[in-house]
Amino acid sequence: MIMKRCLSMLAGAGLLLAGCPQGTPNSWAPANGSLAIHGDTLFVAHRDGDSVVVIDAARGEALAEIPVGKKPERIVAADDGSVFVSLRGERSVAKLVPSESGDYVLDAVALVGAEPVGLSLSLDQGTLLVAVQESGTLAALDTQRLEKLWEVQLGDHPRDVTVVGETAFVAHWKTGQVSQVDLSRHEAGGQAIDLTQSPGSTSRFGGAFRPRVVGTIVPAPGGDRIFVASNQARADSIASTNGFNGTPSTAEYYAAAPGAAPVVTGGISTVDLRTRRTLSEPAQDPLDANFPPAIFADMSLGARDTDPAALKSPTAAVVDPTGEWMYAVGKSSNNLVVFSTRQRGGLLLDERGVYASISVGRGPTGVALSADGRRAFVHASFDHRVVVVQRNPAATRTDNRLQIAASIPAGHRPDWLTPEIDRGRTLFNDGVSGTMTVAGGMGVSCAGCHPEGRDDGHEWLFVEGARNTPLLATGFLGQTAPFHWDGSITTFHDLQRIVTERMGGQQLPDTDFEAILAFLESPAILQPDNPNRSEDGHLTPAQQRGRDLFMGKAGCIGCHTGPTTTDNANHDVGVVDDTDICNFADIECAFQTPSLRHVYTSGPWLHTGEARDLRERFDPALNAGERHGNVSALSPEEIDDLVAYLKTL
Repeated sequence: MIMKRCLSMLAGAGLLLAGCPQGTPNSWAPANGSLAIHGDTLFVAHRDGDSVVVIDAARGEALAEIPVGKKPERIVAADDGSVFVSLRGERSVAKLVPSESGDYVLDAVALVGAEPVGLSLSLDQGTLLVAVQESGTLAALDTQRLEKLWEVQLGDHPRDVTVVGETAFVAHWKTGQVSQVDLSRHEAGGQAIDLTQSPGSTSRFGGAFRPRVVGTIVPAPGGDRIFVASNQARADSIASTNGFNGTPSTAEYYAAAPGAAPVVTGGISTVDLRTRRTLSEPAQDPLDANFPPAIFADMSLGARDTDPAALKSPTAAVVDPTGEWMYAVGKSSNNLVVFSTRQRGGLLLDERGVYASISVGRGPTGVALSADGRRAFVHASFDHRVVVVQRNPAATRTDNRLQIAASIPAGHRPDWLTPEIDRGRTLFNDGVSGTMTVAGGMGVSCAGCHPEGRDDGHEWLFVEGARNTPLLATGFLGQTAPFHWDGSITTFHDLQRIVTERMGGQQLPDTDFEAILAFLESPAILQPDNPNRSEDGHLTPAQQRGRDLFMGKAGCIGCHTGPTTTDNANHDVGVVDDTDICNFADIECAFQTPSLRHVYTSGPWLHTGEARDLRERFDPALNAGERHGNVSALSPEEIDDLVAYLKTL
């Protein structure tokens, strides 16, 4: 399968292609994310429109738009022309096939669990593997009948999957780990691979970046490596010596002030499958020491703040058939970057292995290479278009080696997507323009820490102390002011201070903050699909007992009250990190009551992130007597029941 695809692409002497590697069979494909390709036909998972758009790539025109169900996320095409798409909003996977007339039709739909995302075909293409994020499983379907064959429980938000040999590698969205599943035994096998840098890095921060928010996982065609595209979040103490816009020098920062590294940057982790270890490559220039050296990241450090190679929130990537070049798209940098899969360090872009970068439109979530290798296709999902990219024969610089050859409409604009919501989505995901954050490679978007309006599972070491990223996708965010753990942001409009002082952005009109809030409460945001709830809303006996405890004996309802499960007030519950500023300043150690909406998926918990699972929240060490509920009065069995109920909220 791989060799056939590789040879067909090389026949056209494409963008950068050289030769087909030999190695371990794997599920390499010339497309990834919300794009699939079969011959000259492109398939687009049109998330906003609940449809799949079929495009004739040779003629550059859409042939059909096929309704498939709520929130189609990822899509893959088999060699026989069958197409599979994950329906994240319907707990299912759909199969499309060509009819006798040649038109594609919906053939079958199969339930797989809460929020299916990543898809991969087995080596013989007889099995479709599905990473089911909220159910925490890897599901296997028969590709002919689309019936479930087996599933493996993995936990911790499995986001994407790829196959090498007899192993499925499953990347977890928030933990920065890759699980291994033995496809012959249908069970998890081997130790999980940690994507954090291996020891030996010469980076000034060493392992101070942690992979969070995985976009995709793809194999090298030779099967010797896998690549995981993700955000990389700072894990060391964040205290800037240079603030933005006249802020004090002790101000915290999210984007990078001069001479510092941003708190979030895009990265590609490379795993050597011979050792099952994440590669670590020494930094080749002192200026690169701010970044984890074995990932691709913009390294301009403010000296080249218009550097086009910044990769923010990478969501999709394809390795060319030689295994030497990667095509990756950044959802918050709105670009396609082509770079070496082997070369990293260096001061200049070429020295870093960057071949080219080009802006491709808003919210790119899919990328594909044409069969002849001469074109790349990018799905600009916010624009509802597929952009065709090709080499510029007159190129003299990294930023003009690629050019836009065409832009193809790819799906209708739904009625719910008002100009206000569209504006809010653009602002929330903007990590480079200079509007929401400092321009160029050192910026950070809201989505960098709150991907899809959710949380990144990261505990930040800010000046004021350890802080856990809260989930925003409740549907009633505007009703839960004030914001931030200390309640210092009185209204949503007051986030202007965060934009200018911490992110390095501009002064925005109030209508822009209203647009961001409208987006976060709109159908554009898929609220977590809770697998702990029954379809009819009835509680199990354990969940009902837990509800009774929540409302009574445990005392939770005293603060977690009403439809939003918060009283919007600050309370001292006795949970304070040793580094918290309230230990050293005349500040009350009191924090906002968080909403418990979707609490099952928003861990780690507490404002410090100290509770690694919900039951640990009730550890006596985290309760400070009775200040955080009447926990000491509960038996272990009652705590189990209470946790069971909390997971339904």
